[in-house]
Amino acid sequence: PQCGNQRLQKRAYARLDLFKTQGRGWGLKALETIPAGALVQEYVGEILSVADFNARAARYSQDTPVYFFNLDNDFVIDASAMGSMARFINHSCDPNCHTEKWTIGNETRIGIFANDVIEAGSEVTYNYQFESFGG
Repeated sequence: PQCGNQRLQKRAYARLDLFKTQGRGWGLKALETIPAGALVQEYVGEILSVADFNARAARYSQDTPVYFFNLDNDFVIDASAMGSMARFINHSCDPNCHTEKWTIGNETRIGIFANDVIEAGSEVTYNYQFESFGG
C-alpha cells in the first residue's frame, strides 16, 4: 500500500479553476470529476505566530481580502499575500470537502479532501467552522 501523505508531498491536486461567484467573491470549481477522499488542494501560505498575525491583520485595510487558516493555538497560515488556490475555496454549511491536518516530517500541513464525488463544474467548498461569539 502507498503511504497516504505522498499525495501532499507530491502535490497531487485536483484540477481547479478560479471563477467569480454571485455575491461571494472568487471561488474554485472542479475542472474534472474528483473522487471521494481525493486530495483537492493544500492550504499554503506564510506561517505566523498568532501575535504576529494579529499585528499584521490590524494593518490590513477593510478593503483588503484576508485569507487565513488557524493551524493550531499558536500559529496561523496567512495566505493573503501569497498562498495556494485553496484560499479561494468558499465556506458552505453543506460542503463537498473537509480539511485534515497532516504531519509530514516536522511540518503540519493542511489538506483539503473531497467528502464525496465532486462533479466537474461544481464549486468546491468546505466548512470554515468559525465560532461566533456574542449576539
